[in-house]
Amino acid sequence: MPLNSPKQVRSSASTKRMLDAAEAILANKGPDALTVENVIAEAKTSMGSFYGRFKNRDGLILALHNRFLQTLETEILQAFDSRKPKDSLEEDLADFSYEFFKVVSTNRKSFLFFVIDNSFNTKMRKEAQVIRSVMKERLTRLISSHKNELPRKNLTVSIDTALRIYYGLFLEIVLYENS
Repeated sequence: MPLNSPKQVRSSASTKRMLDAAEAILANKGPDALTVENVIAEAKTSMGSFYGRFKNRDGLILALHNRFLQTLETEILQAFDSRKPKDSLEEDLADFSYEFFKVVSTNRKSFLFFVIDNSFNTKMRKEAQVIRSVMKERLTRLISSHKNELPRKNLTVSIDTALRIYYGLFLEIVLYENS
């Protein structure tokens, strides 16, 4: 959330407009265009309104990051929870993978910005661990429900291997253009 969370409905709407504007600028014009002036112009708000909520560009980026993580967590949980359990681990993983990578592909530009461009930001990296925890918890549940199918009976190794595979595929989707 922004550094100074608004208490009035009108102020909340203004904050949302600024975050929406910042997301649009980031998606359409890239990180270099994400300036305080561009956000103010796009959101049709004032300089005082911006600085009253975000303090500076870094505060805006942190608020965008938190919003992105909340959205991502919701999308991953929905992707997992909307699936119907399958009879085999292979079918379950294929079904989950499709939903998960649809979420990753849809959010590719945001991942590039937050995971790659801001990788130096230890606070953002620490907050992003929540997504890894959600992913691990969901994969643990999925794999555990099929543990009798595992070639090796060590559940921890199987879960760790699956997480590493997903992370590698995630990086491939985020880092490489489709062309």
